[in-house]
Amino acid sequence: MKILYITPKANDYGGVAKILSVKASALAQNHQVYIATQNNGWQNAPYKYNASIQFFDMVLYGNKISFLYRYHKALNNIVNTVKPDLIFVSDNGLKAYLIPFLVTHKCQLVFEVRGSLYNEITSIAPNRINQLFHNLKYFYRRKFVKFYNYIVFLSKESQEEWGIKKKTFIIPNPIENITQTVTSLDEKIAICVARNSYEKGLDRLLDIWQLVQKENKEWKLKIIGVSENREALIEHAIRNDIAHSIEILPPTNDIIQEYLNASIYLMPSRSEGFPNVLLEAQSCGLPLISYNCPIGPKSMIIDSENGFLIPDGDKNEFAKKLLLLMQDKNLRVQMGKSGRTKIFEYEKEKIIEKWEKLIQEVTKSKV
Repeated sequence: MKILYITPKANDYGGVAKILSVKASALAQNHQVYIATQNNGWQNAPYKYNASIQFFDMVLYGNKISFLYRYHKALNNIVNTVKPDLIFVSDNGLKAYLIPFLVTHKCQLVFEVRGSLYNEITSIAPNRINQLFHNLKYFYRRKFVKFYNYIVFLSKESQEEWGIKKKTFIIPNPIENITQTVTSLDEKIAICVARNSYEKGLDRLLDIWQLVQKENKEWKLKIIGVSENREALIEHAIRNDIAHSIEILPPTNDIIQEYLNASIYLMPSRSEGFPNVLLEAQSCGLPLISYNCPIGPKSMIIDSENGFLIPDGDKNEFAKKLLLLMQDKNLRVQMGKSGRTKIFEYEKEKIIEKWEKLIQEVTKSKV
C-alpha cells in the first residue's frame, strides 16, 4: 500500500511532528510511506523516521493567490509521482481544507483533526469585524473538512466539537515508550513542556505562578521547549517578580528524564488537540493540573482522580489546586499511580493496530 502524509513540517519538537514520526515509521514496516512537507520542513528532524520513508518538499512563497497556485502545482507533482492509494493530511492551515479540490489523482483522502475547531495561534481582538472573520473561519473548517472521504478524530470530545459523525474514526495518539521508572515525587519542581505560542498559554502559567509564589517559595517551575520568543517570557517573569523561581529551557531529546526529576505537571493551554505531554507525564507517575480548554485535556484527566481539571481561565483555582498538591505528597502519589494505570490503553502497538484497520477499511471503499 502506498501512503502519502501531507504536513507543513516534520522537523520541529511539537507533538504533531513527534506522533508523525512514530506513526509513519510503524506503518512503513508494512507499507510504502512518503511524507510531503513545505519549505524545508523535513531537514534536521529531531525525531527518528524509518529509513524506507521518502520525503518530498514544496517550496512555497508569495501572496495568498500565488502561494496557493504554487501549492497546487507542487502538491500535484508529488502526488502524481507517488501515485498513492491513500493520503493522510495533518495540517490545520486553511489551504489544507481545499486539498480535495486540488489533488487530481484519484485516491482516498483522510483528514486528521489534530486540534480544536477553535484553535487560534494569536489572540482575537475584541471587535465585531474580527469576531465575524473568525466565525467564518470556523464555519469554513467545519464545512470544507466534509469534502474529505474520511476524517480521523483524536477523541470523542473532538468529534462532538466538530459535530461530524459520518465516515469518521476515533484514534488517539500513541505513547511510544512507557518508561519502567517513575518519579519519586520528592523534588519541589513543577514542569510544563510547551513552545511559547498563544494557544499554549505560557503567559497564563506565569500569572498562576505569581499567585503560588506568594504562598510557597520553596518550589521551582521548569518550562521546557521554548525555542522562540523566550525573551518575552523572561520579561513577563521579571514583571511578576518570579524570575528567580523559574527556568525557561529549550527543547530536549531527553524529556523523560525531566519528567522523572519533577513532581507535578502543569498545562495552561488555551486550546489543545490530544496533548501527548500528558501521556508522557502520566507514564512517569506525575499528577496533572490543566485548564479545561478545548478540547484535549478533558479526554485525559479525570478531575480529582489523576489530576485536576480547572475551569478555563480561572487562575485562582489553578493556583489553589497547585498549592494543594505541593503541600500533600500522598495526594501526588495517589494521583500519579492512578494516571499511570490509564496510559497502557495508548501503547503504540494498540494504536497502530487501529490505523491498520482504518487503512484496510478505507482502501476497500470506492473513491
